[in-house]
Amino acid sequence: MTLRITFYHTEFFHGTGIAKGPYKTFDVTYKTENIRRALGFASRKMGSLKRQDNNLYGKNTKIEFVK
Repeated sequence: MTLRITFYHTEFFHGTGIAKGPYKTFDVTYKTENIRRALGFASRKMGSLKRQDNNLYGKNTKIEFVK
């Protein structure tokens, strides 16, 4: 199962973050076919990516399935 994690440029307007366009995209592959488990792995991966690159904090994110 392959998931795509996308971080977006975010502009804050009156406390609300509005996505302006893709900033970085990561494709991650997991052996499991369990969707909930894969989403859990992807959320942990997002956390580790944010720890590696401080610019990813405060960005809107999207996780989508890739066939």
